[in-house]
This record gives sequence, structure tokens and C-alpha cells, in this order.
Amino acid sequence: MPVIGYLGAATPELFAGRLRAFRQGLGEHGYVNVAIDCRWAEGQFDRFPAWVADLIRRQVSVLTAPGNTPGGGRSRPRRRPARRPTFKSFRYE
Repeated sequence: MPVIGYLGAATPELFAGRLRAFRQGLGEHGYVNVAIDCRWAEGQFDRFPAWVADLIRRQVSVLTAPGNTPGGGRSRPRRRPARRPTFKSFRYE
């Protein structure tokens, strides 16, 4: 089963809507048997480097850190032949 590493900058409560939308979008594009490993920084961004290293060691299929990025738009997950994570940012409206 593919695993997505999901790095949230805030708390699960603040990102609940985004995570729901992310799961819904995955399902709409046929990605229904996907595990999502969520990590919540709760504003402590120094946690990210260790988490990224851990998720890469675990060979996650995709690594995402959603947020409001200028020019970011909706995007659908893409299959990658390489065994390395794909970094992508999403913005939900």
C-alpha cells in the first residue's frame, strides 16, 4: 500500500478540513487504498527536518507539506517511477 507523508504546520484540529479535502481529492482520482502518515508541528517547525528524514528512510511514496503558497493551485497526485518522495504543495480554496 502506498504511504503519503503529510506534514502539517499547525495542529490536527486546524488542518482537519484540509486533510478531509486531501483525502476526498485522492479518492476522486482513484487513490483509495493509500495510507497517510500525518505529523503535526504545532508551530514547532524545527521538527520538520527529522520527520522528513524519517519519512524518506521509510520510503514513502509522496511527501507533502500543505499550506497557503502564493501561486499554489490545485493539483492531483501523480505516479512516479522513482523510489523517492515527490515534494508538492497544495492550496485548498
